[in-house]
Amino acid sequence: MEDIPSSLIINWDQTAVQVVPSCSWTMEKKGTKRIEVAAIDDKRQITAVFGCTLSGNFLPIQLIYQGKTTKCLPNNIDFPRDWQISFTDNHWSNEKNYDQICERNYHTLYLRGTLAVQATQQPSSIGHF
Repeated sequence: MEDIPSSLIINWDQTAVQVVPSCSWTMEKKGTKRIEVAAIDDKRQITAVFGCTLSGNFLPIQLIYQGKTTKCLPNNIDFPRDWQISFTDNHWSNEKNYDQICERNYHTLYLRGTLAVQATQQPSSIGHF
């Protein structure tokens, strides 16, 4: 691995993000008999995928929403242009999403100039362990 540039060694992680943050506690006036906790049963989530190179460069974020068509994606939100916004049936990352983010970040690293590409290299030459 010593011959692999640190800008090409990437650590990925994914995490579930609550669409509606909720908590199991709330505050109310002392002595109140009935206290409602808002959105405690709302389990909607999206998946956020983060990546960082060994050299310390953060890669664009991938957000995965739950749905079968682009109608499941949020309207009127201006995400940063380099973020990848996608969807799956269950908001979980899958092989297709993984391939998309690898290929997209290969090009991101190339455009940033952190990846010196020889004429024979292609995105398919990226390996994962």
